[in-house]
Amino acid sequence: MKPLDCVPPALLHAIRHGVDTSASGLARMSCLSCQLETTSIETFSLERFRGGLAASPTVYSSVRFSIPGGLFVALFSTPNAAALADAFLKHGTEKRVQSALTPAAIAEISNILVNAVVNSLGDAAGSGFLLSAPEAVQDTKANILDQAMERFKICGRQGEIRCHDGAFLRFADSDAYFTIINYLHLSSPILPVTCNVFILLNALWGNAVPAAD
Repeated sequence: MKPLDCVPPALLHAIRHGVDTSASGLARMSCLSCQLETTSIETFSLERFRGGLAASPTVYSSVRFSIPGGLFVALFSTPNAAALADAFLKHGTEKRVQSALTPAAIAEISNILVNAVVNSLGDAAGSGFLLSAPEAVQDTKANILDQAMERFKICGRQGEIRCHDGAFLRFADSDAYFTIINYLHLSSPILPVTCNVFILLNALWGNAVPAAD
């Protein structure tokens, strides 16, 4: 598959809007007043980004989801994953219990975040579709991205979407794709946490989400 350098602004706007709306869902889940903001959203070269990670042994927690023509990977450092689990389970939960429940908590947090972005994309495109079940992976960042790319080679060309004008876009018709990284900061009275969401989208998503009038 062939990466593209320029992502349509309307597509980036839909992603940012989804992140903004996910904060209320996270707050309801945790009973915390939290603020989630996009500190940066940009395209990137997966190959170049991956190349700078080869020597890093640090293990990260990640959760990935697929949609027709797309893949999302929410990525958390181990300390940030533990802090989020502590806040969303219940601040002060016994460490042994927290450790056992952290993967499930991170999966649910990621589900709320990514689902809001996917809903925003669907609304912008005028179509509905299902998000896959979460797949949790703990590994180095380089290996997580390698696995994500292998998965995307399959799901990135599967399925179709019906757009506002009634036309169907079949993702098998394109082998080009966008690579987007979303840097997020979540803050609440008891924690500041950062995370990354890597997004791989078939280039036909650029046609599915129309430009603003």
